[in-house]
Amino acid sequence: MNPLSAIDTDNDDPHYRFWSDEPHRLLIPTALHAERVEAMHSWRAATEKDKTDKAGLPNRRAAGSDDDAPDFSQHVRGPEDSRDRLLFNVQTLQQLWTQLHGAASGGDVDKRDRKCVKDLLAIGPWRRTALADDAEDHLEHLAQSMRHFSGVVDDLRDAVTLARRGRRPLSVPPILLLGPPGVGKTHFTQEAARCLGLPTHTLALDAANGPGALAGSSRYWSNTRTGLVFEALARGYHMSPILLLDEVDKAPRDERMDPLRCLHGLLEPVTAAQFKDESFALPLDARHVVWIATANDASRIEPSLLSRFLVHTIGEPDADQRLKTARHLFRQLLREYDAPDLRLHVSEYAIEKVAQANPRQQRVLVRRAVARTLRSERRVVQAKDVPDFGAAEEGRRMGFL
Repeated sequence: MNPLSAIDTDNDDPHYRFWSDEPHRLLIPTALHAERVEAMHSWRAATEKDKTDKAGLPNRRAAGSDDDAPDFSQHVRGPEDSRDRLLFNVQTLQQLWTQLHGAASGGDVDKRDRKCVKDLLAIGPWRRTALADDAEDHLEHLAQSMRHFSGVVDDLRDAVTLARRGRRPLSVPPILLLGPPGVGKTHFTQEAARCLGLPTHTLALDAANGPGALAGSSRYWSNTRTGLVFEALARGYHMSPILLLDEVDKAPRDERMDPLRCLHGLLEPVTAAQFKDESFALPLDARHVVWIATANDASRIEPSLLSRFLVHTIGEPDADQRLKTARHLFRQLLREYDAPDLRLHVSEYAIEKVAQANPRQQRVLVRRAVARTLRSERRVVQAKDVPDFGAAEEGRRMGFL
């Protein structure tokens, strides 16, 4: 029977109805008749949709072949841990893809979108919130080795305690490290990330950065790109990456080029919960990003932005702090290059000479001293291996780490 020519003919018995396709007439139960009518309507709707799709096929293929379209029916990886949190909604991603694909041009942006969606499906919508098991112990050691940052460490330890006891993702107030060059602000941030077990992403604001550096550039531009927040969250594995805004006081102040103009919203939990990149507008939960900014001069930071940060003024470390930092840097370097050739001793002379410098200079001196020792094929780093950098004095006693 051809459903398109089927005719529903009534009869006097309410329990039976005619289903007719001339010249044949069938008397069937009313319930079965209703099922056949519903099936006929569904068949008609599917047929009309197929005709519409085929009619629009040439234009769709011009925008990119559906053979390479993301497969939303595939299994999306679920949470690996009970503490994992949802970064984005897969249904929203599918809706965004449909919207973008319908208006696609078939160019580089369309290809980028396809790859982006496929990557997101492969990674899945869940992100980790777990921190390093010994994070609090590591932070305690960091406070001892960099005591001029002890106030910042206290803030981080409080956040870790609240997250663990409250079974919530890490939530750290935006932090601004304010102090002169060379006191170790960037180094401290990297060490804090290591203590917490978090990935770190840096935006150097003294370099030339456009307005899309953090939140992406407009899709109206042919070279549109996603920003640092999207890259850190969507392509990362953790809900709380550390985003270091280095030398935030040196960011361009021209409104057209200001990379910080989106930061006001990102630092507010309510708006950060539905963050959308300008280049790929998938809503992401950016509430738990750890923001750390560094600056030398607070007067060059917009007051409305400065008010959103918890400001820590970092002074020059005293002699004892510099000594601890020098000792720590030697240990760290030798641990980082864990090889037989780098199992060296370090003389107290060398440590004290390095300690005369500020933390930034110390990192350079430590690397050079170790390299000179290796070239000399000796097993002890001596004061003569530390390059002269100014008023450095020879140490007064001999000892080993």
